Amino acid sequence: MDRLTFTVSPEEAGTRLDKYLAGKVPGVSRTRLKEMIEAGAAEVEGRKERPRRLLKTGEAVVLSPFRARARLRLPEKIPL
Repeated sequence: MDRLTFTVSPEEAGTRLDKYLAGKVPGVSRTRLKEMIEAGAAEVEGRKERPRRLLKTGEAVVLSPFRARARLRLPEKIPL
């Protein structure tokens, strides 16, 4: 997954950042998105924000999952 960019519509204004991204990125849980946001993978108008941040109409939201990988503990593949 590369860098994803979204613009908040009037209908989506007032939504929490983590809930907003959960609706935009299918297949990724809200909990996982919250971890990614806390690891610095999401920006609103160029600034890192908290998962509870309420969004406003027209704001640009950018999700860069690879930025978070270095800060998240991911399972390691081991031979069985």
